[in-house]
Amino acid sequence: MESPQTLTTHLAFKNIPKFKNITIMVDLVAPLAVGELAPRAVLAEMLDNYTAIYDSKLKVARHLAELFGAQFGVSVLKMGALAVIRCYFVVANDAYLPQN
Repeated sequence: MESPQTLTTHLAFKNIPKFKNITIMVDLVAPLAVGELAPRAVLAEMLDNYTAIYDSKLKVARHLAELFGAQFGVSVLKMGALAVIRCYFVVANDAYLPQN
């Protein structure tokens, strides 16, 4: 029986005060395995477009628009011998939002 693959998570924080948005990016990195590419792509698509509350891409987009144009996304990347699932979130900086 094969042992489970090692999954590496990398978080990077950059404080750039001149921008009015806060971006959070998370990379989930694992060794590239051909048999896992399709499931990763399906997982990224599902995470990017659907939730238990917002069951369509349109509902997700409408809710994000209500949050001062917040954005998020999930994609699958290949970097050399590594497979990466990248999740990103962009939200407005509280300092630039109305007090209410």
